[in-house]
Amino acid sequence: MLDALALPLLLKSIDFIYSEYSKLLDERRERREEARGKARGKADKEKKVELAESPILRKDITSKEDALKTPVDPALWKKDEEEIRHLVSLLEIHYDNYYLLKKQYAQWTAALVPSVIASSLAYEENQIEETTQALKKLVGEVYATNVNAGDLSE
Repeated sequence: MLDALALPLLLKSIDFIYSEYSKLLDERRERREEARGKARGKADKEKKVELAESPILRKDITSKEDALKTPVDPALWKKDEEEIRHLVSLLEIHYDNYYLLKKQYAQWTAALVPSVIASSLAYEENQIEETTQALKKLVGEVYATNVNAGDLSE
C-alpha cells in the first residue's frame, strides 16, 4: 500500500487524466465539428457514440473509478514518483495558461482574435496532449496496465 503522502499526488494525476483532460478533449472535438460543418459533424458524432458503447476486451484502466480501485505497487510508485510530480506540475501550468488564453480568445471573438492568442492556444493544447500522454504512460507503469483516456488527435 502507498504511504499517505504519495496518495494525493497519484489522485491528482488521475484527476488530470480523467477529468481535466476529458474536458479539453470535448472542447477540441466541438470546435472541430463546428469547423467541419453541422451535417458532417452529426455523422461523426453518431459514429463516435457507437464506438464508445462497444465493450472493451482488455483489462485496462478506462475510468477514474477503475484507477481508484486498482492496487498500486509501492516499488513501481517510488521509481516514477518524481517524474509524475514533475508532469503534474507542468500540467497545472499548461492548464492555467490554456484557460487564460481561452478567456482572452472569448473577449476578442473568433473573427478578431489576434493570431498570437490563437497560436498560443493551440500550442498549450499540444503541450497538454504531450504531457498527458507521458503522464498516462507513467501512471500505466505504476499500475502495470494501460491507462486509456482518449487523445486530442481523435
